[in-house]
Amino acid sequence: MSKMDARALNNWLQLGASVGVIIGLFLIVVELRQGELAMEADLRDEYFNSLLETRRTLLGENPLVVWEKACLSPDELSLQEHLILDAFFEITIFQILRIKLRADEIQPNYNWQSLATLEFIKMFQLSHGIAYFQATRNEWSRIDSEFVEFTDSALLSTQSRSQRCEDSESEIDFWIP
Repeated sequence: MSKMDARALNNWLQLGASVGVIIGLFLIVVELRQGELAMEADLRDEYFNSLLETRRTLLGENPLVVWEKACLSPDELSLQEHLILDAFFEITIFQILRIKLRADEIQPNYNWQSLATLEFIKMFQLSHGIAYFQATRNEWSRIDSEFVEFTDSALLSTQSRSQRCEDSESEIDFWIP
């Protein structure tokens, strides 16, 4: 092997090694980014879990009694009962928002809107649920404006399709389509 061939071979080997190092660094950056995204998702989940747990303690032992009272005689709700309903609505919105934020991680093209619509049908049966969302709409839009736009459309759709429970003389039905 001549000196020129050895030098050319050495240059090619150095080039190959340099490309290998660059590819390795690129893969490390990709791994770090994936780890960062996973950590971000875990932190978000931990945040939602702590909020949900706090709100669940506010519900008390039997929130359905408060729900029934809100349906049958909403003008007689106490401040404590209003707060129980607020906690229920916050839990509902937190859960839907959490699923929306994790939808792509759960399954590509996951239809979080269908689940949200089912939950909003229950929430918007109560005039208190509608009032809660309208009063807190701006706070939720700071978190996720697409979510709030969807909720606005769900509210309009729910109001036009179902009868609110206060207006119903029939048995309370939490699944009115």
